[in-house]
Amino acid sequence: MKYLRILITSVFLLITLMPVASAQDGSDPNPTVKPTGVYFEVEISSPGKSSVLWKNWRNNGMYYGEAVIGGSKSMIIIRDGYSISLSPDIKVAKKSQLEMIVSKNPLASKYGSLADIPQIDPLSYISTAKLLNARLQGPTMIENNIRAELYTLKITEKTNFPWNDFMIWVDPKSKLPIKLKYSEGSEQRTLSFKNIEQSKKIEASRFEIPEGYKVIIFEWD
Repeated sequence: MKYLRILITSVFLLITLMPVASAQDGSDPNPTVKPTGVYFEVEISSPGKSSVLWKNWRNNGMYYGEAVIGGSKSMIIIRDGYSISLSPDIKVAKKSQLEMIVSKNPLASKYGSLADIPQIDPLSYISTAKLLNARLQGPTMIENNIRAELYTLKITEKTNFPWNDFMIWVDPKSKLPIKLKYSEGSEQRTLSFKNIEQSKKIEASRFEIPEGYKVIIFEWD
């Protein structure tokens, strides 16, 4: 449930879209439109706990993700200002309105995407960390002899901000993150980004509540 809640709070990062090809003057009146979807995987792990692998699809401001947590499949749809948590074993969809007002989440105005520890947009980590003056520590090598640029960010001011000690490893060619580590109190968490596929065609039905589900309006505490 903790991983699920962390993921759902990440809504405002879904708006970024990949560019779409368009016809120019004198070009083919029926041009081929380049797919704008993105697929990627995020493995979330903490010491002493089983890791969770989220499979993610994003397109046209909508998001769908799925993972197996504690032996049960969890699915999330985020679209039109709502998050929808699907429980396929009992065919229930819990629908809640997303809170996007900065005044109700003051940490978001200062810490941007890091205020919600998003799992669903790899690019957001880098842009936000740089805005917060993350330090480039230089080139390094990580697992499997992968070359990366390491950025670090430590928040030192007194605040109730729950996450700290960020380390982000970035692919120097694609500029996409490879791995991110951060602390939440005494707990360490690692996010590993895998199999990022851009310009991917995604069926619109993936972002719809499946037929036969009971919809329940749900509010987070």
